[in-house]
Amino acid sequence: MRYGIYIPASGAMKSKIVILFISFLYCYIIINQENYGPFYWDTSGYYVYLPATFIYNDVGKLAFYPKVINDHNLNNHELFGISEQPATGRRLDKYPVGTAICEAPFFFIAHSYALITEPEKADGYTPPYWLAIVFGGVCWVAAGLWFLRKLLLRYFSDHVTTITLLLIGFATNLYFYVVMSAGMSHTYSFALFCILAYLCDEWVRSGRKYMAALIGIVSGIIVLVRPTNAPVLLMPLCWGLKDMSIKQLLGFYKRQSAGIVAAVLLFGLLLLVQLSYWKYVTGNWLVYSYGGEHFNFSDPQLFNGLFSYAKGWFVYTPVALVAVAGLWPLYRRNRALALLLLLHLSLSVYLVFSWAQWSYGGSFGCRPLIEVFGLLALPLAALIDATLKKRKLMLTIPLFIFLSFVTVLNMFQSFQLKKNVIQWDFTDKKSYWATFGKIPE
Repeated sequence: MRYGIYIPASGAMKSKIVILFISFLYCYIIINQENYGPFYWDTSGYYVYLPATFIYNDVGKLAFYPKVINDHNLNNHELFGISEQPATGRRLDKYPVGTAICEAPFFFIAHSYALITEPEKADGYTPPYWLAIVFGGVCWVAAGLWFLRKLLLRYFSDHVTTITLLLIGFATNLYFYVVMSAGMSHTYSFALFCILAYLCDEWVRSGRKYMAALIGIVSGIIVLVRPTNAPVLLMPLCWGLKDMSIKQLLGFYKRQSAGIVAAVLLFGLLLLVQLSYWKYVTGNWLVYSYGGEHFNFSDPQLFNGLFSYAKGWFVYTPVALVAVAGLWPLYRRNRALALLLLLHLSLSVYLVFSWAQWSYGGSFGCRPLIEVFGLLALPLAALIDATLKKRKLMLTIPLFIFLSFVTVLNMFQSFQLKKNVIQWDFTDKKSYWATFGKIPE
């Protein structure tokens, strides 16, 4: 099989160094924050499975949870995201289990440390635990960037890959959710998207059957982290179209049937974790755990979601505009891949902004689209690459001035939000410009 735009990755040092730089700077900023802890509101709901299962042996009734909330002053002393189930007498956590699965290795490290040093404080919520979750998030993102680097180097130079990684790390709200609001699901989704994209590319290139099994595992965790990530399953289904015709792709699937069966089984086994939890707590295999929260598929708030001063994706993460624009130069290089990414982006945007609370509460920008940058890195790199190759200062200088500006803006506005200069929940045009550039006291 031929790959006309493959670029060997050997000797690509700048992109390796920049991942270390991003990770180091994330850790430095985290360490220098005051009163930092991840177990509040949504993040506590994602995490509670771990102490419930491995410390208190009470994943059903969560009898320990009210005391923990009071002792550590969490969630305004509310059982946030927890609902009583009259049919079973148990308590249902509305959040899916995938984020806890991603956090588990770091939880076990923290719990082992706490048991050795201060066993009386090994309750799952003291500093060793939240430090493990915070820095575990950095590790996940670093791993995601590493696989993203490996993928980008197959299509672009080390120079273009380095620039792209810097933009993903500092010009998107991934930055905020790693260093200032750790424990949310989006950082794990981002890393998993990067890993999935690389595995899909490697599977098609190498034909190794075990790659299909790995794709099944990663896909299952992705859906367990956020069920609305399901459109990303288009990637393993259609990735090969960038190199093969439909007929060739079907032949490839036939040859890979054993690996595909393994992938489907592993995917199903992972989903069984969530289904089993629902069955145990509620008595039903399938549960809509979000209660009165719902989708409005007939009235998606696309304009508000993309352009409003409230949480508009293009307003608070302007580099997204560049990434979307990059679909055109990517299309000129690889039509099938560009169309696949456009289809995924369209489905994701429609799904995200069909949610009744399309602004997603207290957040910075549009947090449910953080993960798509694991795929949009490709068109972003394509636009940077195309601009550099034209060697026209009239194009290159304005682009890089804009990219530098939106990177600084993203990091500065993240700092503003952390200091409550920007409103967490909702901002209008007047408030946005009143606080624009305002230095926190």
